[in-house]
Amino acid sequence: MQDGNFSKYFDGTKRGTIKNTLSRVIDYFNTEFEFFDDKTQECFQFEFSIPYWLKESSPSRKEVLEYLDLADNGKEYICIVGYDFYTGDPNEPLGGHWSVVRKTSEKGLHMLDSSEEKSIIPLSELTVDSSRNPGPSKPYNFTSADIFIIRKKWLGELVTL
Repeated sequence: MQDGNFSKYFDGTKRGTIKNTLSRVIDYFNTEFEFFDDKTQECFQFEFSIPYWLKESSPSRKEVLEYLDLADNGKEYICIVGYDFYTGDPNEPLGGHWSVVRKTSEKGLHMLDSSEEKSIIPLSELTVDSSRNPGPSKPYNFTSADIFIIRKKWLGELVTL
């Protein structure tokens, strides 16, 4: 990342690298800083989880979408997801990607992304843990083990200024 190209860090990045980086950064933030709500003055820390990592069976599509539905533009939750997608390029038809789900709506998953991916992924174009490769009709296959949740954990105490 020293050369200024942050994309190099994520290209080819695996779940373990992101898990280690996120857990260390969140631990550092929670140790070194005090976070609080501007209006209520209530303190919070950030909590990190990987809900489907090391599970014996894959969750249903409905269960995964319920987790992704927690995303609320960073008010309480964000979801980081890893997925495969159909590129449409005959020479390289599949790609892998990491992105952030900002929120869900009737239109689909609203993504925050630094590349040229869709900003909204319609739910009708999405599979979860499919054994089939993404294609033109279902161009996105999310991997449940590659879903990370970062949320605010309210501490129930007020900041002392």
